[in-house]
Amino acid sequence: MNDYASLIKLQAIDLLLDKQAVLMEGVLKGLSDSTAIDQLSAKRLAVEKELSKLAQSQSKLQIELVEYKDKISSLTKRMYAGTLRNEKELKGLQDEITYLESLYAEKEESVLDLMVKTESYDSMLLSVDEKLKTAKDENQERQKDLMASKHDIEILISEQQIERDKVVKNITKTLLDSYTQLRIKKGGVAVSQLSRDMCGICRIVIPSSELQQMKRSREWRKCSGCDRMIVVG
Repeated sequence: MNDYASLIKLQAIDLLLDKQAVLMEGVLKGLSDSTAIDQLSAKRLAVEKELSKLAQSQSKLQIELVEYKDKISSLTKRMYAGTLRNEKELKGLQDEITYLESLYAEKEESVLDLMVKTESYDSMLLSVDEKLKTAKDENQERQKDLMASKHDIEILISEQQIERDKVVKNITKTLLDSYTQLRIKKGGVAVSQLSRDMCGICRIVIPSSELQQMKRSREWRKCSGCDRMIVVG
């Protein structure tokens, strides 16, 4: 195999390695992607925090209800204890009991509202937990598939790298250096095979005199259209 045939083969290998590198990047990104789980976990945490707030509020209200109930009970006992001296004291006591009972009713209503909200958030938590379990199960399956793909890509890269090392040995250092520099500049495609009288990539027509010289010398030429290395296949 001559230098140019080896060079063309080298480019084919490098392009394949480039493709595998892109695929590997996607696989590694997929392996590290836990967006769905993270979002659901964050939502679960938010729901739990809200439930905690509701529980604290409900506990506070329950304590207040007990206090109001005790006060009402104490005032009611006093009212019927026979210790009141006149109608004014009785009226004042009745008004205070009525006021406390209205506060008690308001607190009871607030407790009921909190219970309704708590029930709603409990349902929301169950829903999030179900979605989170599904997301984790799906992620686990996806991870298995991605790991299998990663393994296959690694094998292919290893095989192609071995083949590349063999091919490179057939190419002179000067030619290899030119190829490497052009490959960087030209997005991975440094070599174009002559197609009749045209560059195989940009399709510019090669002047007949230059074309004849290329065929006689079998030397590569720089394409005036795309600046790549044109070789006779």
